[in-house]
Amino acid sequence: MTELINRGFAVDDSQLNAALNTMTETVETQLTTVHITYRPIIEWSQLIYSYFQSIGQLSSIHTLYELIDTNPETSAHSSEEWCSALDETLMFAVLNQLQKQNKCQLIKGATRSETGIKFRE
Repeated sequence: MTELINRGFAVDDSQLNAALNTMTETVETQLTTVHITYRPIIEWSQLIYSYFQSIGQLSSIHTLYELIDTNPETSAHSSEEWCSALDETLMFAVLNQLQKQNKCQLIKGATRSETGIKFRE
């Protein structure tokens, strides 16, 4: 790696290591988690809202756990793409997006996964 850098830049190992350490420290202090999804949050929110609208579940209350439960024996939604694609953190971001659009209400539970969700018409 040093050879490649030395060709384009006059950088020795100590300078490279110092620069990498600085970048690593910056990343570690400014960034805790990165989620990469193949759909933007807004698109996930539209997909989930449309699903609950299509099955007549607007105005019903669900928990966050119900929405991310992938077990086909316990979840009515396990076959849906979003159920297996979104973890609790991403689902919460999607629900926050829906709440901003006034399409759902989040009801605080004892834990995050017990958060209630009421989809609005």
